[in-house]
Amino acid sequence: MNITWKAKFADTKALFDFVYNNLKALEAGGVAAWLKPYTPGGTSGITIGVGFDLKKITPAGRLAVLQAMGLRTSLWGKDKATLSASEKIESNYLDSLYNAVQGSSIAVVNAIMKKRATDTALQSAMTVENK
Repeated sequence: MNITWKAKFADTKALFDFVYNNLKALEAGGVAAWLKPYTPGGTSGITIGVGFDLKKITPAGRLAVLQAMGLRTSLWGKDKATLSASEKIESNYLDSLYNAVQGSSIAVVNAIMKKRATDTALQSAMTVENK
């Protein structure tokens, strides 16, 4: 027995258009609010994706985003006196970013992430500690 596969869509854009149009058709009155891009207002914070507002989510949600960005969120709330050198540096970045995403300046977040990415003290400490 042979199975012959046949492409349903000519390309990725055709697939995305199909999915979007079917979702749109399912929603009465056109595009549902959750499908529309989010436009930050005066009390909004920094957003990711099409409008995931980091200022309005729970602290656990903020930490999950920071973890997805590559930070060691397991250090959150730990006594810094008990941390290794690299963990202290990382903990300071975690604190800074956690507070920055509650603000409204993506430039501040970008500056912290840039500094972390090029921090030779952090890199050296991680190398020494085999992390």
